[in-house]
Amino acid sequence: MASTKNIRLGNPHSDGHAFANPSGMSKKTVYIGLFTLLGVLLSTIVHGVLEMWYIQGLIADFPKYSLAYTWAEWFTIHRYFSVVTLMLGLIFGYFQGRMWWRWVYVEKRFDSFFRKLQKVLYG
Repeated sequence: MASTKNIRLGNPHSDGHAFANPSGMSKKTVYIGLFTLLGVLLSTIVHGVLEMWYIQGLIADFPKYSLAYTWAEWFTIHRYFSVVTLMLGLIFGYFQGRMWWRWVYVEKRFDSFFRKLQKVLYG
């Protein structure tokens, strides 16, 4: 009897999964891309919170919190700070995506946790 252990299904150019992704994008690419998007969203939230906090101080006591900058200079600082937080969010999300991909899918660090969770949820 022939062994069926090494038979590959689906697209012969795929990574061995039974069904190939019709868009041609790998699961890893989508995973890291979504983590990058998450990093951008988190950096936007952090940027907004920091700006609201500091602008409240500027409005309450401009001479004290302005650091000798004018409102026009603060708008310029805002533009640069926006770009910096966006870039940090992109970088953070990308590297977090790579790290979590490695932990979950390569090293399989959470397999025992997911098995226990599946047993609790589905019996």
